[in-house]
Amino acid sequence: MTSNTEPREGFAAVGLILGPHGTDGALRVKPFNPSTKHLDAGRSVQLEGIDIRIKSMRESQACFVINVSGINTRKKASETKGLLLEVQEDKLEREENSWFVHEIEGLEVFDENNQFVGKLEEVLQPGANDVYMIKKDDREILVPATKDVIEEINLVKGLIKIRLENYPINNPT
Repeated sequence: MTSNTEPREGFAAVGLILGPHGTDGALRVKPFNPSTKHLDAGRSVQLEGIDIRIKSMRESQACFVINVSGINTRKKASETKGLLLEVQEDKLEREENSWFVHEIEGLEVFDENNQFVGKLEEVLQPGANDVYMIKKDDREILVPATKDVIEEINLVKGLIKIRLENYPINNPT
């Protein structure tokens, strides 16, 4: 099995396998959306193009511990480290106003005055909230992905509107 950091065409990554947990083949998984239902027991996801069924899932220290069909030893679980768990994009279930990282990276970012700030280069996940790295030319700015700063994310229009008045930085334009 090979590590791949991008989901396949037509699929969305719902979790990253961090490694084995215990000796029975359980996997430690970082969910890309902690409220996702796609990693619940009884659901099916894809692992390297193969359907696998989730037999059990529990939360444990900022990750999920799941048992899946076909993986029942620590050795097999170790072989999956770094792989993505995927779901077909047309089968994605999400809460209102929630997005997957791959859907918003690359979107254009504008401030409250409709001034182009840059493109969302990367979503960092350091802890309490995500941080958006926005890049324009050779300049990068970091803004917290909080309700005070993020005004709108519009996937249809391909843009993000932010309120810089709530997050003082030196002239981003």
